[in-house]
Amino acid sequence: PTPPRRTGQATLDDLRAIPWVFSWTQSRFYLPGWFGTGAALDKLRTEDSAAWDTLAAELRRSPFLRYVLTNIESSLVSANESLMRDYAALVPDGTVRAHFLDMILAEHQRTRLMLEELFQGTFRQRRPRLAYTLEIREEPLAVLHAQQITLLREWRAHQEAGRAGDAEAMLPDLLISINALASGLRTTG
Repeated sequence: PTPPRRTGQATLDDLRAIPWVFSWTQSRFYLPGWFGTGAALDKLRTEDSAAWDTLAAELRRSPFLRYVLTNIESSLVSANESLMRDYAALVPDGTVRAHFLDMILAEHQRTRLMLEELFQGTFRQRRPRLAYTLEIREEPLAVLHAQQITLLREWRAHQEAGRAGDAEAMLPDLLISINALASGLRTTG
C-alpha cells in the first residue's frame, strides 16, 4: 500500500491527498469536493454577468460541465452541518475552531445557493432519488458518527494525559468506527 506521506516527514505539505480527502469525508465535511466553488461562482456572477450567463447556458448543453458541477453538488449535499459542528468541537482552541468552522459553514451555504441558482432549482427537486438515499442513511450514520466522536475525544484525553497504553488499547475500536463509517457512507474505504 501507498504510505500516507510522501517522504515520511510529519508535515501537512508531506501528506498525500488520499488521507486528506478521507479525513474530510469521514467527518462529513466533504470539503475537498466543494470548498471554494461558491466563492468562485459568486465572483463570476458579480464581476462578469455575461460569463455567468454563458456558464448557465453551457450547463444545459455540456455533459462534461454538468458532470463536474453535479459531482460538486453531490459532495456538498453529502456534507452535514450538524456533524461538522460535532467534529469541530474536538478542536480545543475555541478561537481557531470558530474561525475555521464559520468560514467553512459560510462557504457551504454560499455554494448551495450558487448551485441552486445555476441549476435553477434545489437539489431535492432535481435529484430526488439521491436525496432520498442520503436521507434514509442519515439516522444510522449519526449513531456511528457520535460513537466515533466519543472515541476520538477519549483517545485524545488518554494521549494528553500520557496514558499511551490506554490510548493504544482504543485503536481497534477507532479503526472499527472508521471502517463502519466508510461502509455506511459508501464513498470511502
